[in-house]
Formats: sequence, C-alpha cells, structure tokens
Amino acid sequence: MKKINKVIISFIIFFQLVLLTSCSNKTYEPKIKMDIIVRELTENEYSAVGTMGLSTPSIHDFKKIVFDFEMKNSNQITYRNVKIPEHTIWKYRINSIDGERYWFGNYYKMGDSSTYHREIVFYSKGVSEEQIRKAFEDTFIRISYQTEHGESRTLEYSIGNAIEFK
Repeated sequence: MKKINKVIISFIIFFQLVLLTSCSNKTYEPKIKMDIIVRELTENEYSAVGTMGLSTPSIHDFKKIVFDFEMKNSNQITYRNVKIPEHTIWKYRINSIDGERYWFGNYYKMGDSSTYHREIVFYSKGVSEEQIRKAFEDTFIRISYQTEHGESRTLEYSIGNAIEFK
C-alpha cells in the first residue's frame, strides 16, 4: 500500500511539474533602452560651432539632440529588425521647423548589434520645445522581433513623444 501511495504521489508531482512548465505563458521581451535628449551645448562643444553669418551669436543660440538606443535580446529571440530614421531624416525634421536649423551631426551603429548613437547640433534661437516635439511627432523608431516560439511583435516609438529637454 505504501508503495502504491509513493507511486501516486510521485506521478502527481511529476504531472504538476509538466503542467506548470508547458503552460508557462512567459513572454520573452527584449530589453530596450532609448534616450532622446535635447540639451544646451557645453563651452567646449560651442567652440567647435561655426557661427559665420549670424549676428551676435551666443552659446544659448544652439542646442544638441543626443539619441541613444540599445536593444538587448533574450536568448529566446530568433529574429529582430530595428529601423532608426536615417541621418538625413533627422536633418530634414530639424529644418522643417522654419528653415535652415541643422548645423552638423554624427552618428554610429555598433557592428551588427542594436546599439545606435546620434548627435545633432542645431540653431535653436527662437524655437520652442513644442516646435521641436512637433517637428518629430510623426518620425518613428520601429522594432520587430520574433521569439523561438513563433510569436511576432512590432513596437513603434514616436521620436517627438520621447524627447526630453534638459
């Protein structure tokens, strides 16, 4: 009798473990870190800005957009696609405020990873935070990925909504 009870208890425990593992509905989301910051220039940065053609320019007439994006996959992600707007789009958006605002910028992507960095210096005199947000409101970062279980997911972030001012 004791042997039968041990077999039944062992079977119940084994069945519960199988049930818990197979019914696990855990999603395997990638870790996404994104910062879009508009800030004042440092003295050193301003010293590199060419101001020819501007009447009485000052450090306060310029701002810098700093964009950082990183996506780390979990082991369960089998495919990913990250679409960051090209540098020319960022330039176009800044200039869409009211003319030639873009001054210069640089960007890079780390190898085949999903790490991106972009910096844009622009002439900001007379431009409000709202105008900057509006210029980027319909510019998006799009991320799609698929898990090893065949789940597909697409995420979309508006640059205009994500901008922080410091």
